[in-house]
Amino acid sequence: MILKLSEHAKKKHADEKWNAVTIKAAYLDGRMKRYELLEGKTADVLFGEVDGEIVGLILSKPKFGIHVIITGFAAPAEYWKSV
Repeated sequence: MILKLSEHAKKKHADEKWNAVTIKAAYLDGRMKRYELLEGKTADVLFGEVDGEIVGLILSKPKFGIHVIITGFAAPAEYWKSV
């Protein structure tokens, strides 16, 4: 999966340990375990466990095989499943 950071995603939650930049890096490095990609009507969600914490990304629907990351942060699995 190809992930591209939106300008919003680069800035949102930037002061938090888990944000779009750090979550994308963990996913690409293979550190995200037991992850799920949930396909929604208007956006998709990728979430999983990194270093014992549940983190996720809200993604645009793919266009030309590229998902744009809208935002990312740490939240319980129940949250990601309800988005």
